[in-house]
Amino acid sequence: MVAAAAIGLLGLLALLCPTPAAAAGPATHVLFIGVPDLQWSDVAHMPALLQLARTSSVGNLSVRSSGEATRCGDALLELSAGTRVPSGIADCPPSLPLWDVAGLRYRSTTFHPVVGLLGDTVSGAVALDPVAAVLLTGAAGGPEGSGLSVAIDTQLYGVGGAQRAARRAVLDAEIDRQRQQKGDGAIVIVAGISDNATGPAHLHTVIVSGPGWGPGGLRSASTGRDGYVQLVDLTATLVAMTTGRSLPDTVIGRPLQRVAGDHPSAASLADDDRHARAAADVSGGTRNTLALIAAAMLALLLAGRREAWLVARAIAAAPVLTFVVQVLPWWRWGTAAYAGLVAAGSVIAGAMVTVLERRRHRSAALLAVPAFTALVLVTDQLAGAPLDLSAPMGDNPIIAGRFHGMGNLAFALMAASALFCAGVLAGRVSSRRNRIAIVGGIGFVALAVDALPSLGDDLGGLLALFPAVVLLAALVAGVRVTWRRAAVVAGVTLALAVAIGAIDAARPPDRRTHIGRFVADLVHGHLDPVADRKWRAMVRSFGNVALDVFVALTVVAAVRLRERVPARLRAPLVAVAVVGVLGTLLNDSGVVVATGAALAVVPALIGDTRSSRVG
Repeated sequence: MVAAAAIGLLGLLALLCPTPAAAAGPATHVLFIGVPDLQWSDVAHMPALLQLARTSSVGNLSVRSSGEATRCGDALLELSAGTRVPSGIADCPPSLPLWDVAGLRYRSTTFHPVVGLLGDTVSGAVALDPVAAVLLTGAAGGPEGSGLSVAIDTQLYGVGGAQRAARRAVLDAEIDRQRQQKGDGAIVIVAGISDNATGPAHLHTVIVSGPGWGPGGLRSASTGRDGYVQLVDLTATLVAMTTGRSLPDTVIGRPLQRVAGDHPSAASLADDDRHARAAADVSGGTRNTLALIAAAMLALLLAGRREAWLVARAIAAAPVLTFVVQVLPWWRWGTAAYAGLVAAGSVIAGAMVTVLERRRHRSAALLAVPAFTALVLVTDQLAGAPLDLSAPMGDNPIIAGRFHGMGNLAFALMAASALFCAGVLAGRVSSRRNRIAIVGGIGFVALAVDALPSLGDDLGGLLALFPAVVLLAALVAGVRVTWRRAAVVAGVTLALAVAIGAIDAARPPDRRTHIGRFVADLVHGHLDPVADRKWRAMVRSFGNVALDVFVALTVVAAVRLRERVPARLRAPLVAVAVVGVLGTLLNDSGVVVATGAALAVVPALIGDTRSSRVG
């Protein structure tokens, strides 16, 4: 059974490989104009640039460095290195001594950036102003030049209000003048390369015009999603356009690609930024609030208070509703409206579960919310994950952890819900074969949706979910779980992950997904920095007291009340616990995964206390 499931997943991979649009080849001349803090809301008030955007390839640019916001000095260092750098340098440009010191210091940081790489790789690039000259520090020069000209215009940096409006007009004219000087044969890239000198992070403007870059969207292999690229992709693009060389191993970005078809407007791109910014503002508060309410629910349960089931019913659907709410433009209505929508929806869902229970549909009442959660998140992945991106508890392009596939919290909710439903349904049938078929069928769908590169693209999720599915199948089938059998499952899990990663990594770099890039890093000897980065992130996640308290109380409740859990629920709860523990240890989100797994199941279980007598 274990081998059959592994072979089936590999078979699906051949049918579900994405095919991104191809990138344009080396150009005769490239003009790069970097504008710190240029946003699409600015472009809407810049007539010449707006007209250029209408005839060019456009997208949202995530400028994320290793900190909360990327200031101008950070952006220049990141562009120079082609990988993430620590944040904190706001000067534009940094002084040359500071530039040199940062370059030496950053070599030992998480992403090991090589400051000066852009200048050394694209020899003979021309700096059109002093800031650009600092960016290109390290250029070796050359008699024929590289065909790259760089301008960095800081007129909007550190500016807001009426003064910003005045400077936009000057900037619009200056960009148009520089573009006209290069003529129609040049490729012109205009990019908002950083956040403002103060304030929160945003998505920024990126426009590519010239031969091969007509109306359309932008994407890159590093994001895997139409409409979104990263600052590090600009370094890769400039190297690819002007040299045709392979990218240095330390560059984590990938060249921009034009996406034919729908051409996003400046207004819609500006709304994407507003959406992502709103989601970032409520993300932590949403997780912590749900965790604290759930912790209070568990405290009531442990104290023997019947009010626990009321709290459970009221919040059980809240986690998945933070994704469902994406079908409405909640980010335009404010935080209060968002919180009201989720709270009202969760209370209504709780009332519906109560109706099911009173009509003696007890299994339906128990499974209603977990089944709905799994169905929503699986369907979302099959549709390209529109609900996950910029969701309050999903992936955020400003944070730039991932842009496509299944995020860690969505994985935890989906995996735990699917396992719970599979275990409960299997427990209701008498045939051993049918119990295995139920767990295998639901588990296979969950695994495929989460692990395949063209869908969830989640290697850590695969490593956590596959053993949990096999364990659940063994428990419902009455198979004894031994250390030898556990080792075999672990070996098959690892082999499956390696096979999927190797197939993805074997494709060209501009077609690899998250899994393929991870495997390629390992092949190139980058295991230590990758593992170290993920391990440190996982450990840091336990600094969230609200999540820690909820997870700790979940463990206490599981130990103290284990004898009162009905036998039919023990196998699915063990499987959920396994995916929660493994997911926590194998993902950089750490305790967030355990929190998601518990939120998916615990409120539904406690809400069933009157019928199952758990409380």
